[in-house]
Formats: sequence, C-alpha cells, structure tokens
Amino acid sequence: MRLEVEQAIVRMIEGDGESLEIILHDNSMQLTDEEKVQALSSSCGAGNTKIAKFLLEQRVPISSGALIGAIHGGKVEILEEFLKYDWDIDSRIFGATTALCSAVHHEGLLLWFLDHGADPNAKQYASNIGFYRTPTSEAALYESTSRMELLLYYGAEIDSLTIFSAMTAREAGDRIAMMKLLIEHGAELNGEGTGTYTIHAKSPLHCAVGMGRKDFVELLLQGGAKPNLERFGDKTPAALALEQGKLDLYEILTNWS
Repeated sequence: MRLEVEQAIVRMIEGDGESLEIILHDNSMQLTDEEKVQALSSSCGAGNTKIAKFLLEQRVPISSGALIGAIHGGKVEILEEFLKYDWDIDSRIFGATTALCSAVHHEGLLLWFLDHGADPNAKQYASNIGFYRTPTSEAALYESTSRMELLLYYGAEIDSLTIFSAMTAREAGDRIAMMKLLIEHGAELNGEGTGTYTIHAKSPLHCAVGMGRKDFVELLLQGGAKPNLERFGDKTPAALALEQGKLDLYEILTNWS
C-alpha cells in the first residue's frame, strides 16, 4: 500500500476522513484493489458511513474485515448499505464465524440481524478441533437474559452447549436467572459439553459438581437432570462429588428421588 494512502486511512481512523476523501475523488490517483478493500474495512471500523458508502458504490467487495469493522463499530447504517449490494447476512467471517454470533455483544445489532432474517441457529466453528458456538451459547455468557429472550422470540433453539455457557461464563453476576430461562425453554440437561473449556463438562451435573455450585446442582435436578448419569470416567455426579470431597453435594445427589 502506498504511504500516502496508508496515512490518509490512519487519519480517517482517527476521525479525520478528509484526506482519504480527496484521494478517492482524485481521478489522477487510482487506488489499487488492495487499497480499496483496506479503505472499506477501515471506514467500516471507524464508522465513516460516507466513505464506506462511496466505496460500496464503486463495487469494492465486502470483505470479512469490513464486516467485522461494521459489527464492532455498531454501525447499522453501514450494514444497511451492505444489503444493497447482495450481501448474504448469513455469510461467514473468515469462513468460520457467523455475523450474528459476532453481533450478540451489541443488543441493538442483534435485534437488527434477527429482524433482517439472520439464522438464529447458525453454528460458528473454530479451528479444526470441532469446537463451535451458537448465538444462544454466546447470549448465555451474559448475566442479562434480554439477548437470549430476543433469540428465543425469533425462533432460536437451545443447543446442548448453551447450558454449559450459562454455568461457566466468566462474567460476574447471578447465573441462576439465565439457567432458569434455559430450563423453561427445554434446555438439554443431560447432554455432553463437547467443546467447552471445563474438564467437568461431561454433563451439566458433572460440571456443577466440578464447580462446587450447590445452587446449580439443585436447579438442574429440579429441572430433570439425571443424578445417576455415568460419565467423566464412568463416574456419576455423586461419585465425582465424593471423590472431590464435596460431601454436601454428594448427599444431595444420593438422596435425590
């Protein structure tokens, strides 16, 4: 990329798009395809709708970088422009991540995607290890249930990973409200947490025992989780609790009927 173009893009990112606008309208300075793609991606990330719109009108392709920029910048106006140029709302970012999964963090964008027909059940795959996430498993990471309620309203199905996301989310706060919502909507409570980051994810109950969460154990049992499910080295949740010295959980699990 030519230095003059690169510097103009940097200034645009910093909030001053005038230099890049001058270059774009200067017929004596034709941008290369690479420069155009970079300019579009950067304008989307900077939220510069004017420049993004101009480049789209020049039929600059919508790259993964441009889509990421628009999503992270929360610019619905730019996404609206994308739709005018045959952009597939369910297209993958770098061949793996769905735009909807990437938009879950921003409730307004999430609503926009769903309202424009994005698939609420599309899985996003990561690397070649079989790990995946879904819009519901992303929404379950938050304490607030509003994102999950939106997804359910638009027809999302709760996959087996979602309950694990709700239980193991790093975001501080009450996880019970999210878990109750998932259970009320038929979350699988005896599934295996393939692709989760906890070694105790062989079932939600095994996971709850591994975390030492009495409240999770009780809620899962009340929701229909099987206390005698043999996983995690053929151990039941009760056996795992006993092995780990969590006698209060062992007592709850062995006495449950």
